Amino acid sequence: MPLLAHALVCLSVPFGAAESALRQVPTPQDPVAQDPPAQNPPARPVEPLPIPEAGVFRRGKARIVIDGALDDWPALPVIRLDDSRQVSGTALGAFRSLDDCAGRLFLCWDDEDLYVAARVKDDWHIRLPAEREQVNEIPPADSVLVWLDPERDTRALGNDSGRREDSAFWIAEVEGQGNRLVKWDRFRGEARFAATAAAVVAPDKQEKVTTYEARIPWAEILGVGEKPVAGQILGAQFVLSDYDDPTDPMPQTRIGWTFGMGPRIDPGLLGSLLLLDSAAEDASRSGFVLPAIPPPAVRAEPPVPEAAYWVGLANRVARQPLAWVEAGTADPSFAGGTDWRALLDELELRVAEFPRVDYVEFVHAQHRRMNRECAGLAASGLPYFWDHVLEGTVRRATAEPPEHGFVLWRLPQGGWLVRSKLASFAVDPAGFRLDHLLGAALDFVVLTSPGDPTRRNDQLLLRALARKVELPVFSHIALSLPGLEIEKFPLVMPGKDYAAQGLSIHVCGDVDEKGLVARSVGYLFRWPDGATLLFSGPELLAETVDRERPVDCHVLSALHPEARVVGQRIEAKALVIDDVLRCADLPGSGGRVRLAEAFELQKGLRPRRSTIVLPGQSVTIEAQR
Repeated sequence: MPLLAHALVCLSVPFGAAESALRQVPTPQDPVAQDPPAQNPPARPVEPLPIPEAGVFRRGKARIVIDGALDDWPALPVIRLDDSRQVSGTALGAFRSLDDCAGRLFLCWDDEDLYVAARVKDDWHIRLPAEREQVNEIPPADSVLVWLDPERDTRALGNDSGRREDSAFWIAEVEGQGNRLVKWDRFRGEARFAATAAAVVAPDKQEKVTTYEARIPWAEILGVGEKPVAGQILGAQFVLSDYDDPTDPMPQTRIGWTFGMGPRIDPGLLGSLLLLDSAAEDASRSGFVLPAIPPPAVRAEPPVPEAAYWVGLANRVARQPLAWVEAGTADPSFAGGTDWRALLDELELRVAEFPRVDYVEFVHAQHRRMNRECAGLAASGLPYFWDHVLEGTVRRATAEPPEHGFVLWRLPQGGWLVRSKLASFAVDPAGFRLDHLLGAALDFVVLTSPGDPTRRNDQLLLRALARKVELPVFSHIALSLPGLEIEKFPLVMPGKDYAAQGLSIHVCGDVDEKGLVARSVGYLFRWPDGATLLFSGPELLAETVDRERPVDCHVLSALHPEARVVGQRIEAKALVIDDVLRCADLPGSGGRVRLAEAFELQKGLRPRRSTIVLPGQSVTIEAQR
């Protein structure tokens, strides 16, 4: 998906003091309260909430103007986002109480539009400045996400065909964008302004309440030529994202309509909205009972391949030997035979079809310790495969390393684990549960591209830094991590040498005349027995590496714009092609390396000896003294 700042131009919304709350009209089935709670509710037993349902009344006689003031809205039942069980992201003080983040939503409809209003308790409202650099497709601003599924057939994230007709609407305050509403196709990774829609965000700094108001045309929700009808049921999800640190591109807290249903948040489980024929004036009618809402139909086929498929795929990968492309290899795309090529094609298909927005959201949830969301995502589809392979990788990596040299393990979601007699360390480690599975077994962590959130794990970094070991994290750029003062983040300098666990570590890269460093650097590791390992990263210039003697193993990023030149100029006994069979690191068509491009790179690297390491596989370099 294009960067929002480019694709949407950016909108300034007039804001001011939020108007008084809507009138409260309780009904027996659904108590109504039009403002977020002023204080925390009494403690309640920790038990799952039921699958949420709500009725949506017709607009009736009310004339609603989208201006951020709700005094022209009728009294309506409330959709509540004010239960601590609905909160995701509470680590390191990110969520202090419901005064920090809680919300209540209101809906009504007519033949042309769906109307949405929300009153959100937020102690610090964050808008998106027009000049804020967009580093991913999830803009860092407080927002309300309205996700609608007209067919009620979505069952999972990832490549679930039930998502094809779904619509998501992102309501946030963005400087310079006007009163336009963003329609977000998360399945295809596209964003645009919803035609003829309108949205306003009005923060009240004194009251610490932000009002969100939007009018969404049915033409943006339903199929071509379709009109809403009373009795129609829509699948729905509502998510509030709360950013409390203007320097952090990730939400610290999220609250979702279906997030309170257990210890694991099922990302494919939506609530239900029933369009009522009754006008909003009837919402306060005594004795009103919400009609029974039937559950969604059972789908004949699973939305994504089930667990047995992913376990079988992982087993095939574990049994597959490495395939080396050498001087005499005629066709790198069949270096390992037809079965090997079929396995790579299958992995390529699964990674390429996984929506990037889902991937980015998964990465964010890992970094900010939203463990219930991560557990839900890892319960099915490609994230299940990653999690299953990671557990097997960690188990196999406990085997005794060679007396001289090292073993290089590919982590399934991204990055590498290096095991040797002297030290165990991770380079650009990414993935769910890494902090639990690797944290205690590592001597240090190395980051070649610290600013890329898909190439690190913040929880693992926090664990490493909390151990207070000298230089436990090698990074040339300071990161804003929750609970850690940025001044205390230890930094290394490109061009300098360091030592850790008996290894000599050279940071490959330059500092320009203004003292600025590149976004990415390389690392050259030397063992006392003479073994050498080089990570050149996606930007390193070949001339910054000492080439007086060959490198035993060179991990070469296929994302590097001059990968072939770098691979040829740096003499290495073994080349490992990195950044293949991964989700996109960047938005757009050039955000990931396709398998065919990796084969072309290997062809151009001959006579250098190279291989593609699959998730969970390893390369052993047994260096001689």
